[in-house]
Amino acid sequence: MDGIVINPATGEVLSLSEPTEVLGGWLLEVREQEQRLRAEKLAVARELISRMDSEASYTVRVGQFELKGDGPETPTEYEALELRTALQEFVDGGVITPEALDRAVEPVTTFRARAAGLNALKRLPGSIGEGIDRHSHPKEGYERRVSVKLRDQ
Repeated sequence: MDGIVINPATGEVLSLSEPTEVLGGWLLEVREQEQRLRAEKLAVARELISRMDSEASYTVRVGQFELKGDGPETPTEYEALELRTALQEFVDGGVITPEALDRAVEPVTTFRARAAGLNALKRLPGSIGEGIDRHSHPKEGYERRVSVKLRDQ
């Protein structure tokens, strides 16, 4: 596994042939940098939003940049099931069509396969496991991860 990586903050070059302890230390350092960068990015974004608020303008063109920010209105979330039930009365009363209701509150049916439950079913005798396997495939884009933390000494 030849190769190198570069620490984006320091420019330090690290060979991937280094010992595991060195690679683990590098990974921990980069993750800590990511956390600091997220915090700093949030601070800058909040300052820009504050400036946009004071100008009441959420698109700013300055130099080579065009900045777009969210306005002061908090996005609205809806309790879809309850809302659909409430609006159904208007369908029943002939005020709106079923199609209008579907456009306003889209009916969605979703299923989530649960690995623990499927693995339990696969242990049962018979062809259940084969049926499950026919409807499975490797997850696209999956990247294996490594966690790292400092041990108590």
